[in-house]
Amino acid sequence: MANNDAFSMFEDISPRKQEPTLQVLYDYEKHYMELIKQHKNEIIFIENMLKDYRQENIDFFNNQLSRISQKLDAEHINKDMKNAWLKRLEENMNRSFAISEKLITDYTTKKLDEFKTIANEKLRSI
Repeated sequence: MANNDAFSMFEDISPRKQEPTLQVLYDYEKHYMELIKQHKNEIIFIENMLKDYRQENIDFFNNQLSRISQKLDAEHINKDMKNAWLKRLEENMNRSFAISEKLITDYTTKKLDEFKTIANEKLRSI
């Protein structure tokens, strides 16, 4: 008599896939490390983009903004005009940084999804 309960579809799974052996885990880890090696340049690219983004953000708020303010003072720009201009500049830079961060995050997420898909395909074949 055939077993037609909810779990019967899983009876055909090979013992190797039901209980991963050390060799299966080793094969998967080996493949995962090979993927990392293959995507090394993309990983470095993302790391550099994030590093540059953070550095540019820090530099703007810690250095550039105060230099611009000092330059406007040296040019004897009206204080109200200077403050309004600096406020607009800061708002625009915050928007620009947010867009840059979103682009980097979207790119990173896309690459991670691709990486996970490849890793999962290999896991199913083990």
